[in-house]
Amino acid sequence: MDNIERYDSKEDRWERVDHPMRTARYFLAVGVMGDKLYVVGGVDKRNASLASAECYDSSTGRWTPVASMSQRRYGCGAGVLNGKLYVIGGTMEKNGDYLETAERYDPVADLWEDVAPMSTSRYCCGVCVINGKLFAVGGVDKKYVKLASVESFDPVTGEWSEEPSMLTARYNCGVEESAGKMYVVGGRDEKNRALQTVECFDTLTSTWHPAAPMGTVRSSGAVAVLPPTVA
Repeated sequence: MDNIERYDSKEDRWERVDHPMRTARYFLAVGVMGDKLYVVGGVDKRNASLASAECYDSSTGRWTPVASMSQRRYGCGAGVLNGKLYVIGGTMEKNGDYLETAERYDPVADLWEDVAPMSTSRYCCGVCVINGKLFAVGGVDKKYVKLASVESFDPVTGEWSEEPSMLTARYNCGVEESAGKMYVVGGRDEKNRALQTVECFDTLTSTWHPAAPMGTVRSSGAVAVLPPTVA
């Protein structure tokens, strides 16, 4: 699909954005920098994987192409750190090798550059930015092993470091930061069963612990954190 919808919280309604993306795509990665939305990679109508990227400017309501990634990928993770968009893992082809490579986009220079690869390939992994680092969470590796492992990228050193593993191996999970902690929600486990479990990583103690489960199993779900309510 190439169409986009946006939600107006004041009116409690969805509306379709007037201008569709330039390229229909699914299994894409998304990142927000400033008032612009970036969509990256994915698979097009011909089931071909994409390296292309485009940007939606909310002030003009239009999409424009930006520089393409160095390699085609879909099922990849994305996160914004220090004003740059990082895209990690994924795969180039159906039934192809899963990727450990990573690259980042500089919107000022309109350029992609390779960064250090992850220690393992990760397809359909979760991504979270917390405490100035980019975390890669779970996923599936080249041997089709479902992963509980976690690693983090430090932009200062330009290196990945191993982090404590999750309690449960999972992929297609949602990941988000809240109050300095990382929450991993749902996904699928080693037996490809959809999960309702949630776990939390405390960055102060570097430990995982279970959080309250969802009421419904969910895989490939989206996660967002709302700001605290002001009384």
